[in-house]
Amino acid sequence: WLSISSSEDGKSVTFQPVGNVEPGPDSIQSLAWSPDGHWVAAGSFRRITLWNAASREKLAEITADLKGRLSALAFSPDSRTLLGADSVDAASGRLLIIDSAGAKVTRVIDAHRDTIFAIAVSPNGKIAATASADKSAKVWDLSKGEAIHTLEGHTGYVLAAAFSPTGDRLATGGDDEAVKIWLIETGKQIASFGGARTGPVTALAWTTDPEKEKAKAAEKDPEKAKEINADRIASVNEMGQPRIYNDLKDHEGAQTSTGAREKACDALSEELTAIAIDPATLRLFSGSTRGTIAGWDAAGKLALRSDMTTSLAQSKP
Repeated sequence: WLSISSSEDGKSVTFQPVGNVEPGPDSIQSLAWSPDGHWVAAGSFRRITLWNAASREKLAEITADLKGRLSALAFSPDSRTLLGADSVDAASGRLLIIDSAGAKVTRVIDAHRDTIFAIAVSPNGKIAATASADKSAKVWDLSKGEAIHTLEGHTGYVLAAAFSPTGDRLATGGDDEAVKIWLIETGKQIASFGGARTGPVTALAWTTDPEKEKAKAAEKDPEKAKEINADRIASVNEMGQPRIYNDLKDHEGAQTSTGAREKACDALSEELTAIAIDPATLRLFSGSTRGTIAGWDAAGKLALRSDMTTSLAQSKP
């Protein structure tokens, strides 16, 4: 567990370890922190462990009927539901729907033909997205346990997924180095950017720029307000360089285009695998395969690096 604090002027950030938990018998493959701050979930091989985030007491272990490694975890916005990816390489990727309080699997969906690398849940908690090694992403109706759309367009593994704050779009990233934007209502790809030797996209986060949101709300001309795009997508990759995309533009069809204004952040010489954004300050945090956590300011300047972790999960303020 880490506490993150910043100076009064917001220019410096520090991490402070505040506790840890007893490790399980296997390596941790995935991690999720419930939005209400109550639970931390960790996935390993055929096991999901739930802890009380405040006391660090182990609350439950889920092992029944699990077949492979828990390659991804995600809580619903109300924290009542935990989604897990039960993956067997080159064989199957099952989506587990779990009652958080009861620590019980309530539904199992045969979602993909290969490993699920990422799970994202929409802001309203009604739908989820999965990203898989079978080169597809899928959008799911959680109440019915049915696929709404199969999103095809990546030419390699789909490694990352993130919903827009409004829930009407989904961003996916893959080892084809592309970030693609999909319209949830239709399942249609509306933008594609990245590539050009930027490295496989291993994680994504999507937020909005609070200053642009204010400008959009203050603009009295409806047409001018439409032109103000507050979206801000951040990606990390195997080459160790986070990238920020803003001023998103919609494009018809499956062509690759910039689709956004791109900023390359200060690079690290290590593979980055996890990402989180502070929506208030737009600070970016990453985890790496070397066991480090790093932080960048809103301008993309490296502000902090510490040897602490390889996976990230954040609670809401």
